[in-house]
Amino acid sequence: MASEKKTFRVACAECGKSFIVRFEVVDEAAEGKGEKVVECLHCRKLVKIPLEKKYMKPGELVRSRRVDE
Repeated sequence: MASEKKTFRVACAECGKSFIVRFEVVDEAAEGKGEKVVECLHCRKLVKIPLEKKYMKPGELVRSRRVDE
């Protein structure tokens, strides 16, 4: 049986262009949401997207630091 895949349309915050990414289910029992970093296909900048944990490898964690100006 083929693994379930989900397709997302992502809009890059830097260049404003959209692109598509696809993720396979890694852990069907995983619950909750997390974030994943993908590279924009147009400008090569990193874009953070929200993603259900069932599409993320166990222990995968994205950290970011908020900077107030």
